[in-house]
Parts: sequence; structure tokens; C-alpha cells
Amino acid sequence: MEIQPFRTSKVFDVNYQIPEGCKLSINQGGTSSTKTYSIMQVFFLKAIEHPKSILTVAGQDIPNLKKGAIRDSAMIVDSSEYIQEQLESQYKAQERVYKFRNGSIIEFNSYDSPQDAKSGKRDYLFVNEVNGISQEIFEELYDRTREHTYVDYNPTKYFWLMAKEFMEAAYTRLIISTYKHNPFLGNEIIEKIERYRESNSYKWKVYGEGKLGAIEGGIIKREWLQVISWELFNTRTKNKHPVWDFIYDTAYTDKTTNDPTGYISCAFVDNCLYIRNAEDFYYEFPELCGHVREAPTKDGYSFKSKIKVEPKASGLSLVQTIKRSTKLNIDKYKYPKIEGMSAARMDKLSRVNASTEILDSKRVYLIEGDWNTAFIDQCTEFPNSAHDDMLDCMIMEILERFFSKGDSFVPRVG
Repeated sequence: MEIQPFRTSKVFDVNYQIPEGCKLSINQGGTSSTKTYSIMQVFFLKAIEHPKSILTVAGQDIPNLKKGAIRDSAMIVDSSEYIQEQLESQYKAQERVYKFRNGSIIEFNSYDSPQDAKSGKRDYLFVNEVNGISQEIFEELYDRTREHTYVDYNPTKYFWLMAKEFMEAAYTRLIISTYKHNPFLGNEIIEKIERYRESNSYKWKVYGEGKLGAIEGGIIKREWLQVISWELFNTRTKNKHPVWDFIYDTAYTDKTTNDPTGYISCAFVDNCLYIRNAEDFYYEFPELCGHVREAPTKDGYSFKSKIKVEPKASGLSLVQTIKRSTKLNIDKYKYPKIEGMSAARMDKLSRVNASTEILDSKRVYLIEGDWNTAFIDQCTEFPNSAHDDMLDCMIMEILERFFSKGDSFVPRVG
């Protein structure tokens, strides 16, 4: 780069220099880190340095692009006489294109479908706020980009690009930036961001540190899930002979890009639900069968226990196989009725909402174990969590234990 026609940040420097073999630069970061602004600076220079290049800026829709990449582009042009001299004409809002004297163009587009994204090829691609578009649309755009692709996003929740197939690919680099990488940020904004450190741990994690998290406002609150020791559990249930049941929400896969299988072991004593173990895992069918044969036994299975499997197609196959090959008491889970409607007909969000009264009354306890943190995080981050399979298992058991068939929200007593 012989000429640097504007002030830049470290985020610009890293994005401008593309390592050999790298085809995808993933910019994950907090607020005010200059992600979008820096990538647009890179785009203007690439357009000037490589005559007749086509550079596409894509986003969820045009209104979002106007608030982000298009607005930043206007600021970049206004602040640089050098850039202005390289443009053939002023930016026209109707066309959404910057045209350069050397034949290059920067175009701003949104795409309604994967088919729509198949139109046109380009040299460079920038997907602004990539978490707002589908994987299918992104892949069509990426496959039609010759030189390099940039993306940016705030990591408010898990989405498809965070899968290992992208993050750990040889052609990918991850660039994490925060407000500290922005040398032009005013003290007022810095202080506003840093207040999150004490006032809001989730916003600090996402917007302050640029790390994955779920924004507060989740349906299930952390204080609803109380962790107790085995000693306290044994004291509470002395002479009550708790019976352990086991719930599975199944998926047959060893690929971490898909949904895992969820599993919990739990007991219902004195109108309270106690969970002794929870996990999710990626198993193909033979391994999953092995888990069903072994895990419940380790978690207290007895002749009174039940193994309940969510009644989707994969679960039914598991039930049939275990019934044929073992004497375990396993069957498909039967959803109760809530306000006259089978819970099976409700969507996941509605089932969780129906369970909040029970959770808020603090009648669900987690017995202390190394699984507690992952389980609580998954529950409290819903519906923004990467997966919710352990949560599904808990909700299934809450619905069965606390709601009488055919009744409204009437907790069972005793």
C-alpha cells in the first residue's frame, strides 16, 4: 500500500494484509471496534489498486446496509480527497454503486434467496452483519467470489458461521476486535461501554470484549435454578426412596454442526424436581444405544425407573431397538395437555413459557456436579443458545410432573 489516504485503526491494518491461502476473514467484535468502517476502507483501496474489480457489499436488507456500510462509506469518501479523485462520479442512492475511474465498482446489494444470490460474480465480497443472512445465501455469494471474502458481526448469539467447518477451516482467519482497537473513540463512549463491566455482564461480554454471549432478557433466570449438594439432597429425601427417571431428546450424528442429543437424569420428590446429571453429545445410532444401556445404570436406574424418549422419528427407532435388546423400561415420551391442547402441538417457546411458573417457584434443583454450568448457561440463554437439547429434556419432565392431563396450569400436589 503506497498511499494511505485516511486515518486507520489496527483493525484496518489486519484486514488489509491478506495471508497467503486465506479466503475468508471473519471479523467478530464488540461495539465501536471499527469493524465495518475498516473493511470499507479496505474495499476502497482494493478497488483503486485493482482496476476493473467488482466489490460487493451484501447485507440482510437495504435499510440495514444504509445504517451500516453505506453510511460508513459516505463518511470515508467525505474525509478523503484522494478517494474523491479516484471516483468517476458521485454515489447515486438509486443505483447503490461507487464507480471508479479505473473501471472498478463497489456495489451494495441484499438477496432474498439462494437463487437470487447466484446472479453475478465478483472479486471481493463483504457481508455486513453476516448473522442476519442464511448460510445458503452466504455460500452462494462466497462460491462466486474470486479473491477474498470479509464478514463482520457482533457475537450476540451463536449462529451457523461459528460452526467448526468455518472457524477451523484452513482458508479462514478469525479477527476479534473491541472498542480498545479504535484510537478515535471519545471518552464518553468508552465510559458507556466500560460501565457494562459492572452493570451488565452479558453486554460486557458481547459489546465490551467481543466474545460470544447471550443478551439478557432470557426467559429462564439463573436464580431459578438452584444448585444443592448431594448431602442436602440426601437429607431432604431421607426415607423417601427417590426414583430416578431418564429423558432423551435424540439426534443421530457425530457432526458438531448439527443438533446434539440431550440427556438428563432426575427424580421427583415432594413436588420438587431434582436433576442429578445432564449432558449433550454427538453420537451416531450405535453409540447412542450404548449410552442408553449404560448411563441410566450409572445414574441410579432401578426397576421403578422410566427412560423416556422424545417421540420424533429418531427417538422411536431408539425405543424399538432398546426394547428388543434389553429389559430396560423405555418408552416414548407422552406430552400432557395444557389448557386443553397437547403440548406436542405447541412450539418450543410456548412449552418453555408454560414451565416458567414452576421454575420461578424454585421447585427445580440441580445436584452439584461439573455439568451445572453448561446446563445453566444453555437454559438461561434460550432462545439465543446454540443448542437447547438439555433444556428440552428438563421442560419435558416439568410438563409431565407438574401439569395434569387436560388441566390448565394446575401444579400437581404431593
